Amino acid sequence: MARYWLDAARCGDTHGLHLDNYREMWAYRDWVVAAFNQNKPFDVFTIEQLAGDLLENPTDEQIVATGFNRCHVTTSEGGSIAEEVHVRNVVDRVVTTGTVFIGLTLDCTRCHDHKFDPLTMKDFYSLYAYFNSIDGAPLDGNRKDPAPVLKVLTGPQKKIRSRNWRRNAPPLSKS
Repeated sequence: MARYWLDAARCGDTHGLHLDNYREMWAYRDWVVAAFNQNKPFDVFTIEQLAGDLLENPTDEQIVATGFNRCHVTTSEGGSIAEEVHVRNVVDRVVTTGTVFIGLTLDCTRCHDHKFDPLTMKDFYSLYAYFNSIDGAPLDGNRKDPAPVLKVLTGPQKKIRSRNWRRNAPPLSKS
């Protein structure tokens, strides 16, 4: 099931354009697999992917879940115009969110309303305004890990770090 979700979320381990370099998306992919394996409730699954970083005291996993918002194609191709790439990325987030979470295409509503469609241009640009606030440069510098970046530890690395921290931690005071 996770494979189908990752396909719909346009997740890939490459930039997807021009040089098609490797990029660090494994943490988001692993989060999706774990979410399906844990049978995470769909409302939580949705909230964490769309706004996990906006939750009060978000965990590293909730921040990683927002990788959904960064699965779009990236580039630093010569001649790319940063503002044009930024707009394309925001449109991609809106269209993908509509497709995977609502099950409807929002692409048409970018340009016009339809008499009998439930979604309008106002709906499209309301979502656009939300996704337009995501930080990070539109051009990726052909880096595998363009900002913003979260250092993510694997389970074994977390255990080692925890053991080392306990071993080197100052004694608790008895006050």
